[in-house]
Formats: sequence, C-alpha cells, structure tokens
Amino acid sequence: MCNCRTMRRTWEETQNGRFAPSNHAPACEDYETKRYICLFDDDGRSFIDTVENQYSFMSHDDGNWRQSDIYITEDQFNKLQEYVGL
Repeated sequence: MCNCRTMRRTWEETQNGRFAPSNHAPACEDYETKRYICLFDDDGRSFIDTVENQYSFMSHDDGNWRQSDIYITEDQFNKLQEYVGL
C-alpha cells in the first residue's frame, strides 16, 4: 500500500531539479524507474524518448545524434514538456 504522502522527499529524486518529482517516493513499493534515452546533437537540441521510439527515430533520421541513458519514473516522463519545434 502506498504511503508516499508521509515519506520524506529528497532533491536527488528529481536529479537536482532536472525532472519533476515522481508521484511516489523512492522508498515506496510503487516507485519504479525505467530506462529512457536522451538524444542530443551538436546544435544543442535534445529530447527524451522511450527506447523503442529512439530506435525508430534513429533509423529515419540522418542527423548526428548522441545518446545517453536516463532512469526516471513513468510519471516523470509523462510530465515532461512536449517538443513544439523551432
């Protein structure tokens, strides 16, 4: 049973403010991080997506993208702002 409202929350769970806090505290049984991919290029553009979508994107794009793994919860991923283009 989730009792996150009574748990102490830390700044580190947001990766020092980089992401919104999760709905569940790290000590909660419902807290689960998943692997996501952050793609970034030399122009400073970047975005975070699922591993499956990243493979699809990379197969259809000719850009020079680099990637790094990040581990966040699904609700933190859903709280990310949508990319609206240039």
